[in-house]
Amino acid sequence: MCSYYEHWIGFVTDTNCEAFQVKRLFIADNSVLCNGLGGPNPTLTTQALAVRTAEKIAEKYFPSTRKA
Repeated sequence: MCSYYEHWIGFVTDTNCEAFQVKRLFIADNSVLCNGLGGPNPTLTTQALAVRTAEKIAEKYFPSTRKA
């Protein structure tokens, strides 16, 4: 039976952009994407990824501050 990390070999972050090997390290830019997604100017992709990551951080570490 393989461990959790052996299953994710080759991956640096989980689906919430949190690093596997360093807790509370979030990567919120285009480097988490495996390809050049976003075209020649990926500004909107980067902004959307940063907002989504910020929301996930707020849900995980500050659950009482969520909007109703």
